[in-house]
Amino acid sequence: MKKYFLIIPAVLSCIGVAYAGSLSPSASPAATSYTLSDIYTRLTTNALSTAGNHDFTPSGSPAASHYTLTQVYDAIPTITANLVKLGTAYLGVEGTLTPDGGTATTAAVFTGSTAHLTADWTLDTGTLTLACVTSIFDGTANKVPDTYDGAGDGTNRFCMTDSGDAAAGDLVSGKIAWVDGSEITGSMTNVGAQTITPTTSDTTITAGYHSGAGYCAGDADLITANIKSGINIFGVAGDSNVVDTSSGDATAGNILATKKAWVDGTELTGTMPTPTLSFANDTVNAGYYSATTLSAIDTDLAVGNIKSGTTIFGVEGTYVGSYGIPKTEQTTSYIDYDDGYYEKGAPNSGDRYTDNGDGTITDNATGLEWVKSGYADTDTTPATTYTADGSWRKYTWNNALLYAERLDYAGHTDWRLPNVKEIQSITNYEVYNPAINTTYFTNTSSDYYFSSTTAVNGTGYAWCTNYFNGSIAINDKTAAFYVRPVRGGQ
Repeated sequence: MKKYFLIIPAVLSCIGVAYAGSLSPSASPAATSYTLSDIYTRLTTNALSTAGNHDFTPSGSPAASHYTLTQVYDAIPTITANLVKLGTAYLGVEGTLTPDGGTATTAAVFTGSTAHLTADWTLDTGTLTLACVTSIFDGTANKVPDTYDGAGDGTNRFCMTDSGDAAAGDLVSGKIAWVDGSEITGSMTNVGAQTITPTTSDTTITAGYHSGAGYCAGDADLITANIKSGINIFGVAGDSNVVDTSSGDATAGNILATKKAWVDGTELTGTMPTPTLSFANDTVNAGYYSATTLSAIDTDLAVGNIKSGTTIFGVEGTYVGSYGIPKTEQTTSYIDYDDGYYEKGAPNSGDRYTDNGDGTITDNATGLEWVKSGYADTDTTPATTYTADGSWRKYTWNNALLYAERLDYAGHTDWRLPNVKEIQSITNYEVYNPAINTTYFTNTSSDYYFSSTTAVNGTGYAWCTNYFNGSIAINDKTAAFYVRPVRGGQ
């Protein structure tokens, strides 16, 4: 093997001296040289070496431990201009390489990111703002960018998913979405169009996605006229005329003619007539009567036509005129042309007497009202107030007046002692002992009863009626006789 390595240092040394500009060393030799191994390593690996103080004296017999010049020459790369940066030279080759060979522009680089995009080798800053059009994102076409649309609307780009919080149950079944970097396939039931028909109970709405084509079925019968009063169905209030008529029990005859009513779900037309009252008779036919008054039907129903103290259909009489002399009630004729033959006097309509049911008797011939019963007893000392208690007592004339006027009986306090005509008017000359109608005037004693009439031939005497035989006579006022109080009359 040739010993080239012994010659090259000398040559390099000479070259070094030649470039120094002076043949005289400025100082002692310094460690400024590289070995062939350093040069070869730099050429093939681009690894740096440190200049060292090399000893050029062989340490022993030459060995194959160094690179030859051929090896060094072969390691030098072939330099082309398009691989060297424009504006620079490498091994004498002026570069023509520029960074604008691609198709990207700043609009294709995210805002805030930089890249060499132009020929000036200055870093360019991106202007792309990612806008994700989620309305057309279907998880397939937008999964990777295929073209750049130049508008920055995200049609062909990734969508940022780090703000998503949807789960599979929030997506329609079969649809795909990206949430926080993960692909999610929906599991939400696709109900489509659901039709709900209302019933008497709640209807469950199927969970899931509804297409919007479903509906709640309507019913043309859902109107106020078909709903009972007080009921509200789906916001429709019932008609006040629609009521439960099951409690009705009326019939057509209970309803005014031509009028309609509903009873137990059935419409009834009334047949009840509308008769009128008539003064000509006392017949009251069944039917409906318009509001009126009995006085309007019969003008004779007036206070002046009714005796004082009597009320007929709410009209209280004021008539106190003469009733005429009543009949003696002697109907049997004992000799020709006696009272029994003539039986004269004021006529009576129906029964002469009326039992009022309260301990009093009304004489329909005279209009006088009498106390009904009496009892034989003697009490000549009048009390302050006398109350009829079923017992009659004998009184002197003065005390008889006091007794009658102080009497509070049957709801009346206007009692008095009757005059002689009045006490005689109830005498029944058809009977004796007592001579009175005992059916009405009970417990009547067959004795004298005082009247309020004084005898004209002696004021110490008063007229009395003896109900033993119906005779009248005058008796001493200081004597004690019975009293039958009366009220009414002129």
